[in-house]
Amino acid sequence: CLAAGEETRYCSRCDAFETRPVEALGHDFGEWTQTADPTCLAAGEETRYCSRCDAFETRPVEALGHDFGEWTQTTDPTCLAAGEETRYCSRCDAFETRPIEALGHDYTAWTEVTPATCTEAGEESRGCSRCDNTETRPVEALGHDWGAWVIVTEPAVGADGLRRRECTCCDAFEEEALPYTGEATRQIQFVVSGSMHYLVHLSSSDYEIYSRTTPAIYWYENVPLTFDVVTHAEWGDRDCVVSVNGQEISANEDGSYTIPGGTDYVKINCYAVSAQEGEQTSHSDVCSYCGQVHPNSFWGRLVAIIHAIFAFFKNLFKK
Repeated sequence: CLAAGEETRYCSRCDAFETRPVEALGHDFGEWTQTADPTCLAAGEETRYCSRCDAFETRPVEALGHDFGEWTQTTDPTCLAAGEETRYCSRCDAFETRPIEALGHDYTAWTEVTPATCTEAGEESRGCSRCDNTETRPVEALGHDWGAWVIVTEPAVGADGLRRRECTCCDAFEEEALPYTGEATRQIQFVVSGSMHYLVHLSSSDYEIYSRTTPAIYWYENVPLTFDVVTHAEWGDRDCVVSVNGQEISANEDGSYTIPGGTDYVKINCYAVSAQEGEQTSHSDVCSYCGQVHPNSFWGRLVAIIHAIFAFFKNLFKK
């Protein structure tokens, strides 16, 4: 197998010969046969033999590797802790493990623990169906459920009103001022005819009205003004005529006068109410010259005498 042979040839007439080498045959190996079985982790071996000599060759047989079966759960997972599963090799005692992810809590629906109110938060809770864990969360305060605004006091001239609304769920309430929405104040000019002296009475103030003056009373636009007209105590009681823009207005039942909103000019005549045509005046103290009532004073009587003289000559010239 390994050594060359030799061949010779001889001369037929003499003793001469020649030799030459014959190439070595080389091994004649048979089939591979497994002589060491492989395991999961260790390689095996197989061998083949030469048919002409004792030579042989070996070669490794690759390790088989583990033959793992199906994974089986060996530790159950919980809500917070991971579980474990294992698989075993069918050829040896080797095995593998791997974790099973924790399940997490399986919470039920939220249930109310403390009801929320209008101003305070409530609370609700829920529990896990697999363990004793519970969690809570706040429930936002409801806030007031306000009803409709109800006017308690109407706004008036010079005074705010008040409105109120109440919560339908609790005793809370809110109040707001209702400002008077009338227009800005304006001046009302009062003019007195003649030399009488009057007082104009309002609810909060008295305005003195003299002859030949035009005092201004401040009042709200578009709001009627009610007042009383009283002669000065020195002159005694007198009737009067109140006119607005040249139009006489009647007194109220209580003797007061009401002028409409938007009035700019009020005239108070200090002579008696004029009689109807063809009738006699009801006041004998009306001056026949100026048509007014003269004050009962020294100067008033003096003016009355002078006016009487003027009236005499006036009538005389008419004739």
